[in-house]
Amino acid sequence: MHCLKYGLTVHNVLRVRAVLLDGTPVEFGSEALDAPGLDMLAVMIGSEGMLAVVTEVTVRLIPKPQLARVIMVSFDDVKSGG
Repeated sequence: MHCLKYGLTVHNVLRVRAVLLDGTPVEFGSEALDAPGLDMLAVMIGSEGMLAVVTEVTVRLIPKPQLARVIMVSFDDVKSGG
């Protein structure tokens, strides 16, 4: 359900700092919303830790809404609800 509300993980991660197998520190992405070049950040996130050891992650924070309400709606059948 969080994917519907907040988007995929790749949409909320701005930067990843990691260490490769040979000990080389690397950085993917940036603190800006868009970085030039190939999208290696998406590859790193998709690998789920298989390509490097992640040491730091910068995420995009979404502000808490000022007001939240629950709404309940009922329909006679699924077709009318759609």
